[in-house]
Amino acid sequence: ADPAAKAAFLRFHALMGIAILALTLGRIAWWWFADRKPLPVAGQPALPHRAASAVHLIFYIVIIGLAASGIGMM
Repeated sequence: ADPAAKAAFLRFHALMGIAILALTLGRIAWWWFADRKPLPVAGQPALPHRAASAVHLIFYIVIIGLAASGIGMM
């Protein structure tokens, strides 16, 4: 393929990765400081609530890890 097209795609790809990282970090800041977290449902076991919170955190770690690995490869 055309080297100029590859370079243009790589620039676009990097820009989108950085944008996603910035949006994710902004969402985490909002989550920590401004978002009101729902209370667990009364009468429900605590395990599903804790599992959901853990999966939520793991998703953020994965998203940041993907962005960091892309930046590291530049």
